[in-house]
Amino acid sequence: MAIELETETADGDDFVVYNHVAPPLSELDMQVIKSVPPGGNWADIPLSIAQKSKRIMQIRKSGGRTTYYGRLRNDLPSYTVSTYFYRPGNGSFVHPEQDRMISVREAARLQSFFDEHRFLGPASSQYKQVGNAVPPLLGRAVGVTIPSGFAVDLFCGAGGLSHGLR
Repeated sequence: MAIELETETADGDDFVVYNHVAPPLSELDMQVIKSVPPGGNWADIPLSIAQKSKRIMQIRKSGGRTTYYGRLRNDLPSYTVSTYFYRPGNGSFVHPEQDRMISVREAARLQSFFDEHRFLGPASSQYKQVGNAVPPLLGRAVGVTIPSGFAVDLFCGAGGLSHGLR
C-alpha cells in the first residue's frame, strides 16, 4: 500500500524513512475500518457489517471498550501504543485519514522515536519492539529528574545479588 510520509528535513535534505508499511488487512477488516470515522469505534460499524464478525457482535452485546476498532484523530493525542497496533479490533490504531492501520513508523512516532531509528526483524518483532518500548522522550524526562548518585537496590535481601551492580 502506497503511503506518503514527510521525508525532508527543515534544511531541505532528504532522508530515508524505514518501517513505513501498513499491515495487510482482510476484506472484512477493510469494510469495518471504512465505516469508522475519525474518533469513532466499534459502535459506528453498521449492523450489516458487524453481523459478519462474531467478535464485533460480542463487543456490541457486552458494550466493549470504546477503543476497540477505533480510529485516531489528528487533533487529539493518541491512545497508548500496544504490541497489537496492527490489528483493528485491539485498540484505536486505524489511521485518522486513510483506510488502513498505522505503520510501525507511525506507531514509533507516537512513541517519540526519531525517524532515524530503524526497527529490525520480522514485522511481528517490530510490533513488539515499538509496543513494549518506553517512549524515548519519557525515559529521558524520567532520567534527568533522578538526582546523580541516587540508587535503589532492587536486589536487597537476595544474598548479595546486587553487589556486582553497584
